[in-house]
Amino acid sequence: ALEGRFEERISAEIYEQADAQGVPRELAFATYWTESGGRHNRQQYAWPSGNPLWTNNTGKGAFQIETKVWSKPGFYHGERFSYSWSENVRVGVAILHDAYSRAERRFSAGYLYLDPGETRAGVLARSAYAIYNGGPSAWARPWQRDNDYRSNDLNFFSNYRAAGGTR
Repeated sequence: ALEGRFEERISAEIYEQADAQGVPRELAFATYWTESGGRHNRQQYAWPSGNPLWTNNTGKGAFQIETKVWSKPGFYHGERFSYSWSENVRVGVAILHDAYSRAERRFSAGYLYLDPGETRAGVLARSAYAIYNGGPSAWARPWQRDNDYRSNDLNFFSNYRAAGGTR
């Protein structure tokens, strides 16, 4: 069960997992905020158990984990992330770590680059979120003007900046 102020507890768990798994805190928090639609309170969980709720047909919990996209072994075992809010955060950040690593490899190989005024951290965050949200093939989506998820990508980047991330 969740104890104390809900927002503080889940934020602390996100930061703890981000630090433990080598994911920038701003990226983890902005992903959570974007995926949960800003419902970082009791609306996203059954109360008082803290169990994640479905908010669409496929994703669960604050990180909206989609089993069809991220069923790779090692991220989670069975459906435990569906019944434990802390496991939902752990699994969400683990998937985000994988997405961030994929973005770093693309950057190192020269597939991602800096436009004037951009930082490496900002480019990696945008690509990592696109991968998290759309699967491994979505790494370049934020730079495609005609993609169906443009507003979602822009919303993420706004949340990332609000969380302290750099352009």
